[in-house]
Amino acid sequence: MKGVVLSINPDARIIDVTHTVPPQNVRRAAAIVAEIAGTFPEQTIHIAVVDPGVGSPRALLAAEAANQRFLASDNGLLGTLFRRYPPRRIHRVTEVRFWRQPVSATFHGRDILAPVAAHWSLGIDVAEFGPPIDPGELANLAQPVLRREPNVLIGEIEFIDAFGNCISNISETDLPPDDVRSRCRIEIAGRLITGISRCYADQPPGSLLALVGSSGLLEVAQTQGHAAQALKIGTGAEIRVRFI
Repeated sequence: MKGVVLSINPDARIIDVTHTVPPQNVRRAAAIVAEIAGTFPEQTIHIAVVDPGVGSPRALLAAEAANQRFLASDNGLLGTLFRRYPPRRIHRVTEVRFWRQPVSATFHGRDILAPVAAHWSLGIDVAEFGPPIDPGELANLAQPVLRREPNVLIGEIEFIDAFGNCISNISETDLPPDDVRSRCRIEIAGRLITGISRCYADQPPGSLLALVGSSGLLEVAQTQGHAAQALKIGTGAEIRVRFI
């Protein structure tokens, strides 16, 4: 993909955000795209290729949102981004004159998205790549439900990062004010954590703790350890936050 981009625009500056998205994990890719959108310069072009449906009739999208530009499959990958940053324009990528030929049925990232990104970087307007599409027509990912009971939030672990931190679908905005968080009780895998810490070093090595991470989501970690292994859990595990 980098070779294709540079063959069209030798002056392109290419940055790898990550190659660690688990295979076929569109939800994790969606979260990463939404998280990084606010950190890159305006008009950056992002290519996100987590595409289990490659070669099928699913659409490919070119979109403008958050003053940046995005290329991805219409499989829900851009949905989290669009909820956070309403898109300005979305077009289907259908104009074959911008594609690399021949097109492999198993590598649209190389043969379609990469060359389109390169042409986009040279000043081609997004409308040249194909017809507009209404956001209401896009595929959506099923979202884990955050349940609310009296004085209790019930969520689930959505992702486990390379450090073993268990990241939930409970946002910082779902939690009570800072002066109440020290009295919250977090229940997960039969364990009880009292209070929401500020950083990993707030607790001694080996301790389990809960905190709001850099993505703005509640996570359970083990100081200098691997929380997922310590708790023997994976994605989908239930997490409860009780407000005392």
